[in-house]
Amino acid sequence: MAALWALVLAAYSNSFQTGLVFDSAIVILQDARIRVVTPQNLRLIVTEEYWHGSTAYGLYRPLTTFSYLLNYAVFGNGTHPAGYHWVNLALHAVNVSLVYLLGILVFEAAAPTCWPPSVCWRACCATCRALPPPGGASCSGWRPW
Repeated sequence: MAALWALVLAAYSNSFQTGLVFDSAIVILQDARIRVVTPQNLRLIVTEEYWHGSTAYGLYRPLTTFSYLLNYAVFGNGTHPAGYHWVNLALHAVNVSLVYLLGILVFEAAAPTCWPPSVCWRACCATCRALPPPGGASCSGWRPW
């Protein structure tokens, strides 16, 4: 598992030198919902779309906006991008760990008589597909048209 986390760190290592980019820069700099943790802001995050104050796009990303709230208000990262990158790295490492554990369960159930290291190796290879960070909205399936 430590080797997978090292691969995650290697995949994300170039992001620590960048600032806020694309839609995250706009949302973090302009969205009032992420400034302070209040019941009203939590409700707005859950009930309104990603682009606060707009209904033109129909894009709903409450977990992304909630992570911005945690970064900005709770962790105190404000407009400093490094904290957002570290939290993103940690979330991705957790996801890779879950995919790896799922791979262990699937491959162990598919071949229960196999030598256990081969199960770990197959799960590790399957997990490597989940290692690279997502490429952005165009790669994740959201299309504005």
